[in-house]
Amino acid sequence: MLRSKDKQILIDIGVRIRKLRLRKDITQAQMAFELHTSTRHYQRIENGEINTSLLKLIKIANILDEPIEQIIK
Repeated sequence: MLRSKDKQILIDIGVRIRKLRLRKDITQAQMAFELHTSTRHYQRIENGEINTSLLKLIKIANILDEPIEQIIK
């Protein structure tokens, strides 16, 4: 079980990803396709429901054409 502080970090990362994705006019389905995962799994990342891997965060940053620091700051 995640501590509330850790949970908030995941939520904050998800919010940043969502904002960047929307700025680029990319759908969740498109992101999921690029990540080779389901749309539901991707939604769970954006909602801060899962602690995804650093590798997946790097892939997300690359798809969004943003530095990883923009996502995990």
